[in-house]
Parts: sequence; C-alpha cells; structure tokens
Amino acid sequence: ITVDGIEENIYAPKITQRPENQTLVEGMDAHLSCDFDVGGLATKVAWFKAVRDDYDSENMNDFLYLVDGYELKIVNINTTNTAYYFCAASNPHGNTLGRARLTVLKK
Repeated sequence: ITVDGIEENIYAPKITQRPENQTLVEGMDAHLSCDFDVGGLATKVAWFKAVRDDYDSENMNDFLYLVDGYELKIVNINTTNTAYYFCAASNPHGNTLGRARLTVLKK
C-alpha cells in the first residue's frame, strides 16, 4: 500500500522470537519475552496464562488476560505460577501466538 508516497507492507503479525520454556525455583523472578514483525500496522500484543493444564488453543476462554507488552515479568514466583504462558499479537490482517511452559519447583 502506498500512502502519501510512503510504501508500507501490511500483513498479519509474524512471531520472530518465541518465549522459551523455563524451570525455576520458588522465590525467583520469571522473565518471558517474545517479539513480532507487526507488518507496519498498529498491533495489540498481550500475554495470556492457560487457566487449565489441558488448555485448548482454539478456545480463548481458556486463558486469563495478564499484561500488555513484549515481556512478562512475574516476581517472587511460587508453584501456582506453573502453567503455559502465551504471547499474542493481532492486527486487522490476522494474529499469531507464541507459547512457553513455566515450571516452578519448591525450595
């Protein structure tokens, strides 16, 4: 698309860095990050946590909204933080997800 002489590539976001699985010990801080090529459009990025261990990736009702942004930090983690976490990006042309498993071990 060309607007006022500026050419833009417009497409659905693409994940360029997926979050990595982590195994940490209670009391530590967890840092999950992801990155996207957003196709030149305003893009919404959000993190979700699977509220069930047997999540259904087709049913977004299985997720709990956590925070906006490319990085998620959970401080002073405990075993209740053990779950799959998803970073999602969406724009009018589509969406994409990245997934990581956070496993928290007792001290």
